[in-house]
Amino acid sequence: MKSYATDIKSPLLECVNGIRDNPAGDTESPHILDYSILKNMTAKPHIAEEHMNVEVHMINKENVGELSRYFKEKSNVARFPSGIEEKLQHSTWENIHAAIRYAKQGDERKARIHVDIASSACKELAHFMNEAVYTAFIIDIEKHLDAVK
Repeated sequence: MKSYATDIKSPLLECVNGIRDNPAGDTESPHILDYSILKNMTAKPHIAEEHMNVEVHMINKENVGELSRYFKEKSNVARFPSGIEEKLQHSTWENIHAAIRYAKQGDERKARIHVDIASSACKELAHFMNEAVYTAFIIDIEKHLDAVK
């Protein structure tokens, strides 16, 4: 683990426990969804003949070999998938919001699971960010948790 990696588990658990102990508002009422637009939609029946007039192509082994080389070269260029930093940030935020949502619903077990996932994603994120950017990300999380409390 990087020396600047911060554990968000404690402040997130504190926030979740605070929400659980002092629920505010009516969290049991379902959202009202308007499905009236679906009433006017009609499904078009599937017609098998639309797919029957497809040309069959023979596979050219030379083209397959070139394509294979292209993908092998491309995968060797980058060790890490592009966008992993964004995916980990997204995962951290999604699991923070899920933990808060389950805490509001009173489901402590699911809230704690999402706290653990968010904490793990955040720790892993430290490997892909420099210290200044990571610290700014942690500050954003702490501001969000303070606003939720």
